[in-house]
Amino acid sequence: MDELWGPVRERIDVGDLDGVADLLAAAAPAERAALLPVLQDHQPPIEMAPPVSEFEAALAYIGDHPEMRYLRDDSGHNRWRVHHLAEERARRVNEPRFAARALAIAAGTNRAADVVRAAHRTDWPQRPLPLTAETAGPLVRIRGAAWCATLGRGMAKRARSAWSPWPFTEALLRAAGEGLPEEPAAVARYVELFRGPGLADFLAADAWFPAALPYVFDDDRVAAAYASGVAGRDWPPALLALAADGRLARETLIAGCLRRLRVGGRPGLLGPYLTMLNDLAVTAAELSAHRAELIGLLDAPLSTVAGYAHAGLLTVHGVAPLDPAEIADATRVMLTRSEKKLVRAHVAWLRKLPLDDLLPDLAEALADGLAHPAPDLAELVLGLVEPRLSGLPEAARDRLRDAVPMMEGKIAERLAELLGVAAVAPEAPPLPVFGPAAAMPAPLDLDDLVMELGAWLRNAGEPDPLQYELILDGAVRAANGDRDAASRALATVLPQWAGRWPDLIAAAGGLTAPEYYRPEHLEEHPLSKFVDARTIELAARLRDDPPGALLAFPATTTGHVDPARVLALLVAAECDGWVPARHDLVQALLRLPREIDPAVRT
Repeated sequence: MDELWGPVRERIDVGDLDGVADLLAAAAPAERAALLPVLQDHQPPIEMAPPVSEFEAALAYIGDHPEMRYLRDDSGHNRWRVHHLAEERARRVNEPRFAARALAIAAGTNRAADVVRAAHRTDWPQRPLPLTAETAGPLVRIRGAAWCATLGRGMAKRARSAWSPWPFTEALLRAAGEGLPEEPAAVARYVELFRGPGLADFLAADAWFPAALPYVFDDDRVAAAYASGVAGRDWPPALLALAADGRLARETLIAGCLRRLRVGGRPGLLGPYLTMLNDLAVTAAELSAHRAELIGLLDAPLSTVAGYAHAGLLTVHGVAPLDPAEIADATRVMLTRSEKKLVRAHVAWLRKLPLDDLLPDLAEALADGLAHPAPDLAELVLGLVEPRLSGLPEAARDRLRDAVPMMEGKIAERLAELLGVAAVAPEAPPLPVFGPAAAMPAPLDLDDLVMELGAWLRNAGEPDPLQYELILDGAVRAANGDRDAASRALATVLPQWAGRWPDLIAAAGGLTAPEYYRPEHLEEHPLSKFVDARTIELAARLRDDPPGALLAFPATTTGHVDPARVLALLVAAECDGWVPARHDLVQALLRLPREIDPAVRT
């Protein structure tokens, strides 16, 4: 092993990936495996950039950088720019060294699954194995395509993790001759990876692109990657360029964008697809093949999407007229939308049609429009119906009669008069009856606290108000109970990032968390600041002197505290000589109910 380790270490310490690969490819598997213990203990030399204060040294360190002629004077901006360039140079020196060490470790590890775990480890202070795209080719030379394909597929399954090195995974799969993984998270990483200028040419030549393109339209995770970040800037113009020069069929983009709009989502997610349809300047002939999709999009939650679909249908009707059933389906949706602009646009279009012939088919849809909650829009629909009412078949008139009880005000009275029926006054809705507020759920024991914390940390959101209060109360109970048991249990859910919640969890279990500094300049609503301050305050108390209970813990699900309980805790605090936490006391006073027992008030 010593004969191999010396040359390998020398190559690692200078960041020579090819040299390490040559040595390990010639070694037997047992020899590579024998190097693992010394590789894991080896620390390659780290080159440090000169600090900000050493301006002249930093200038000399970055050498002949193109920006040097602008950075000669020792101004504040130049000082930090030079420091940044120096750090960049140090990083370019250090990264190949650690990548070479990671290559040697991966080459000596027997099971591909162990390399996957090492690349995704989060057991602080251990770091993930820093595998880079440059290590993929040398690793295939050492271990062979079959083993590396297994490793690449395992890495692709973990692509959702923030720790997952996608550039290495993609480079390894390509070097091993594998295709695009079928994991949506892996496809999302493929889409969001920055590939520099010339993305259209890269995609046109890439064997993975045809398999990835359907995901862009049909998978939520990939669509989110496509609509944000670097991909949101680079991919739409690249796809348009491919369609413009015939390397990608326009119909593929049109059909895909319409499918994504039909699935729906937040405005930021759907915006790029709607923009692409507008940029494509889709013709009436192209839209004509998607009449059903356009009718389906008329009830889209976003008015911009519904407006595009409506304008598209009108364009299609100009070259290939819609049949009465399609007009009726579109009218039924459009006359019930809340956007006045869209309703008026559809009514204006209907006025241009031969309504005398279409009215029997539109009776159902017009009845819905007559019941529109906006009186001015209902008046518009009545203006369509009234002049043509006498020519309606009896079945259509019956449908309108049935709709009269669903209408209100002058529209109902006018239509009832025209149809010869009595307008029905709507019944007043019954007044709601409220019972007493429900009591808070049972307090969380240690196991329940761990489960609740794990659930909302995995969801990366804020707990709802009741869960929030139960967690704060559970943290106090854990800190006042068996501290060793609390430490063991809470360590399983303690995140490795700094924040007010990791700080609280660590404080409740007597653990250590990354130090949390709350930025003073952070712009927040005063109520948000108060909620944060209450949590930070409690973490400090739990760490030094846990309170026996929280004054502000509510007694009911409406958030009110029990005044008698608050009073008892204040009396106990005075007797025992401890001072309630400021924010906890303020919150408790804000949560007092309107009606308080006179004896408690006194």
